Amino acid sequence: MKGTDTMQANLRPAHAGIDVPAALQALAEAAITTQIIAKTLKISPRTIDRWAKGKQQPNTRNYTALRKLVDLEIAEITAGQSIASQRQLSLLQRAKFALRTDQERTAQDRLADELRADLLAYGSLLQPYQSVTTQVDPFDLIGNTDTADDLFGVAA
Repeated sequence: MKGTDTMQANLRPAHAGIDVPAALQALAEAAITTQIIAKTLKISPRTIDRWAKGKQQPNTRNYTALRKLVDLEIAEITAGQSIASQRQLSLLQRAKFALRTDQERTAQDRLADELRADLLAYGSLLQPYQSVTTQVDPFDLIGNTDTADDLFGVAA
């Protein structure tokens, strides 16, 4: 096994599924350079290059700090403190997803499934109401009237 496969094989069970090279690629595309990451995490740029090539993996402290960096960048963009394009936000979201563990992805999928089921159940509760309101014209219930006077019982 080489590269990312070797790195995945060496991950602790709690960190399985993390794709650090993909996260670093997305960060680079979002203009978060190796130098910025190194300075923020207080490590050498060479260490980050090893992560990007899949030759080494971050320890728990650096992994947590990298996730926090991504979260802070996303928060800055969404709060309007940074002038950034939707593309940059999308790239940061991609990096954040790449840094999730298999366990986190499973929990997120389970939550999404529960939410989908709740929305479907809620939708089926609305179904009878929607069919009545969309199929019945209120004036059909009153009867045919030619004028407002007829409608309100005013004699012509």
